[in-house]
Amino acid sequence: MNTLYSPGAIPVFELRHRVRLAREHASLSQGELAEVSGLSRPGIAKIEQGSTKPRRTTLLLIALATGVDSYWLETGESPKTNAFRAPHPPNEHTS
Repeated sequence: MNTLYSPGAIPVFELRHRVRLAREHASLSQGELAEVSGLSRPGIAKIEQGSTKPRRTTLLLIALATGVDSYWLETGESPKTNAFRAPHPPNEHTS
């Protein structure tokens, strides 16, 4: 049984959920997203219902229109970046 304090609980969002979350994050209705992205409102509705699997180019248009990371939208994973990494400490040699 999971509790509020269970460590490591990470919800999994299906593609249809991520598209809806991206749209809501951008404060757009389906119609507004359609207009901004150049897609159709019924097409966006079908993606959000999970009744159609969008092409990669469609997901890229949605990511661009909503301002979310396209890798996250496609995979549900955080983008892998070469962000700042702390340098390794110098080797200390004792004599």
